[in-house]
Amino acid sequence: MKYKAALIGCGRIGSLLSEDKLREKPCTHAEAYYKNPNIELIAGCDKNKDRLKEFSKKWKVNKIYTDYNELLNAEKYDIISVAVGVEANLEVIEACINADTKIILCEKPLALDIKEAERIVKLARSEGVLLIVNHSRRFFSDFVKVRDLIRSGVIGRLKTVFCVLAKSGPSPNDNYLTSGGGMLFHDGTHLVDTLRFLLDEKDPLDINAQFKKPSTNIKVEQNIQCMMNYSDDLHIFFDCSDRDYFHFELDLQGDKGRIIIGNGVHRYFIKTESPYYEGFNSLIEKSFPDYSLTPFFVNITESMVKFLKTGELPESTGEQALNTLKVIMAIYKSAATGKKLSYPVKISGHPFEKVFE
Repeated sequence: MKYKAALIGCGRIGSLLSEDKLREKPCTHAEAYYKNPNIELIAGCDKNKDRLKEFSKKWKVNKIYTDYNELLNAEKYDIISVAVGVEANLEVIEACINADTKIILCEKPLALDIKEAERIVKLARSEGVLLIVNHSRRFFSDFVKVRDLIRSGVIGRLKTVFCVLAKSGPSPNDNYLTSGGGMLFHDGTHLVDTLRFLLDEKDPLDINAQFKKPSTNIKVEQNIQCMMNYSDDLHIFFDCSDRDYFHFELDLQGDKGRIIIGNGVHRYFIKTESPYYEGFNSLIEKSFPDYSLTPFFVNITESMVKFLKTGELPESTGEQALNTLKVIMAIYKSAATGKKLSYPVKISGHPFEKVFE
């Protein structure tokens, strides 16, 4: 028996990125389903007819639609991937939930604001639908290995974490009303969620952020920096900055060792008697421990199959994504008000409303 899957949104992460020769494969929803022996991709939907035809040809899917309601009315699916813009997530996900789908795999971020995200999560829970959000690093084998190393105590008690996201700045038409935010909201959601994953879902005690507004009419952040305290001796620093390259990295420093993990980077240091100074310890780099090289999309699809067979919950649930969104919005509120805020933070609407009014 194969589980029936459908894809709503045949664009970049839905299907097109599979043309990228440098990315590990599978690297799209369509490709992951196509290559999983327990899943059959039977339908796809996209408003772009040319894109839809290419999807159909590449993945040998004959049932294609330009209206997702037609796709949902055609038959029942075990799994539906929702890979549309965040502004459409609420409407599309609600329709999928009401169509008795068993699993919905949604692209990040979950929703434009906390209210929308809470509505989605509540409805999925009430209808017994498993909602997964593609915060992909929860499924990267090297990030899972880092979490295991932290839990083992091999680098001691965490003291400081530096989280960095570098990428090109906002586009001319970016507006928080339609996009939710800038680089922190879209790519930085991976940074915040990965931190939560590595810290076993811990919440900060307080948040102190600052940001730069674009000098143009762009209505999202140009860049943003933040400090979060998790206890008297655990401090987290965020830097999301506009640069002419892409970089994603977490530098986790404990009192006995250090781990640097990011895109294409995994380095591991432990405390050793110093070869440089008598009576001192130094951090000496060791070989990063072995880990599975299984691509993250394989791990995501396998976790969904396992849930359908056994009921075991996978990582990256809707509830976890909602908690990630709450931290992001709290960072925005601290930056917008210029104040250090105790967490959790009460937020209604979007923190940028008064900043960009």
